[in-house]
Amino acid sequence: MNKTLKTTCGLALIAVGVIWALLTLDIIEFSFSTQGWWALFIIIPCFYNLLTGKDKGGAVVGVCIGVLLLLGARGIISWDKFWQLGLAALAIGIGVNLLFFKSWEKSHQAEIETINKEGRQIKSIALNFGKQDVSFTDEIFEGAEMRVHFGNVNLDLRNAVIERDAFIDIDSAFSGIVIYLPEDAVVKNAISCGFASVNDKRRVKPEPSQDRPIIFLHGNIGFAGVELR
Repeated sequence: MNKTLKTTCGLALIAVGVIWALLTLDIIEFSFSTQGWWALFIIIPCFYNLLTGKDKGGAVVGVCIGVLLLLGARGIISWDKFWQLGLAALAIGIGVNLLFFKSWEKSHQAEIETINKEGRQIKSIALNFGKQDVSFTDEIFEGAEMRVHFGNVNLDLRNAVIERDAFIDIDSAFSGIVIYLPEDAVVKNAISCGFASVNDKRRVKPEPSQDRPIIFLHGNIGFAGVELR
């Protein structure tokens, strides 16, 4: 069992034990309800990123927003207070970044690196709280992993060299991503959306053929948008 999994399981067991004890002592009351279950799709990935990611500020804000959405859906807090509390969570997240992690200037710049994955040279793009244009002009493009939270990324692949099928894996929340593609690019979309959308705004959408590589899109986005141009 790796360190991250041990930490996650340990914290989960502690939380379950504490809640169980409080329920047994009648200190708190709890009734099962499925209201707001969709908020877990925000809370769980952000909590995981809090444990494993480099930029903790975005993860802190994501967890706070997810919890607020859960409480709002269950009627524990009113929606008119949600936005005020959401802004407070945003301030806390930015403060965490400023005090304990990367400088404010660096947190607005995407971290871009090339990693070897299953024999492919994959572009890893990570951005929190900012906006950036990323281009791979005249570079061989075999795939990308994009982690964008509370930011905007314009990914330009129009002049990239795409020799074979490639994939773009996206994990994004409260963000916007625009992907500029070559005119003959064939795209297959399998992105899971939660309060989000993927819009293909290209005038021409080529059909699959033997001489055209396919770009596969997959991943998860919440309260975010992806546009293909």
